[in-house]
Amino acid sequence: MLLIREGDWQPTMTRIARRAGVSERTLFRHYDLRLHVAAIDQALDILRGRVLRPFRGTTVAARMADLMERRARTYEHVHPLLAARSLVAGREAELASINAQLVEHERQRLALALGPDLPPGSPLFEALAMAVSFLTWERLRFHQGLPPEAAAAAVSMIVGHLLSGAAATD
Repeated sequence: MLLIREGDWQPTMTRIARRAGVSERTLFRHYDLRLHVAAIDQALDILRGRVLRPFRGTTVAARMADLMERRARTYEHVHPLLAARSLVAGREAELASINAQLVEHERQRLALALGPDLPPGSPLFEALAMAVSFLTWERLRFHQGLPPEAAAAAVSMIVGHLLSGAAATD
């Protein structure tokens, strides 16, 4: 986990073994999926603890701004833990329920922020769900190399355009 926290998003078994001071053979012998499940559970606990507070603001725009600010801070913190998923390639089926929990949690919080006028399943809800998802943050931060502030600004711009476009068509 230390290598991931330091920015090595897909450390090789050789690097992990070297860092741990053991042989690759020893590492493979003791490697256990439970460590990765525990890391992802830890990330989910952090996510739940940071985002379950009531939203500030009474308008959709204010609640969305609060949601985006919370997610930016939270995603930045939990990304190294969730990136551990890449270390269990070929065993994704065992992590599917954890990933499904993360997505469901994101969608529930978005539904609370948007209120009953924008229900899940509506095109605007789904577009907003993608815009504020962990995958979008990961893409901006780690695939496109944006610093946290630039990634947050990009997400805010997308959400702003979606919301203003929806208001213009009403």
